[in-house]
Amino acid sequence: MLLSTPFGKRLFRILLVKVLPQKSIEEIGKRAIAKQPDEIHLVKADGGAWTNGQEAKRLATAFSERGFVAAGTYKVTELPDVTLGFLVNTPASAYAIVYEHARVTTGLWCEIVSRYQDGRGVTFSKSRAPQMEQRPGHTVVRAPGCTPNALWARFRPSARKATSSR
Repeated sequence: MLLSTPFGKRLFRILLVKVLPQKSIEEIGKRAIAKQPDEIHLVKADGGAWTNGQEAKRLATAFSERGFVAAGTYKVTELPDVTLGFLVNTPASAYAIVYEHARVTTGLWCEIVSRYQDGRGVTFSKSRAPQMEQRPGHTVVRAPGCTPNALWARFRPSARKATSSR
């Protein structure tokens, strides 16, 4: 019963971190990543797909104010609790993704991504989730708590640097 309350969930997470040895925590993470599908399929969805539509709109609006244009809301067939909102900024050669996982209590998060013609890329993410193995040449910068505006401010210099070093 206690685990169904916000306090109980928080207490459980704290106990996991304090009581379980680091190796056990790493094993839990590895098992979770192993369950992820190798391939996903996106299905167009409407604005009602979001559990927290207000927060999704707030994040998308922040990107729109930085020149991003909405490219649609999608559900992931293999992960029914996941909703994605895509926005594109053509002049900056970037796209933003607003993510929501309906069963994760951390709420929504977002990323700005750019891929370059030489195969390299960069992602600036608000997520604090553990990193999966990254593609060579693809830098991922995790910045938990960053606003979309702060992610954009961090992204811009890296995009200029990558473009000039092609």
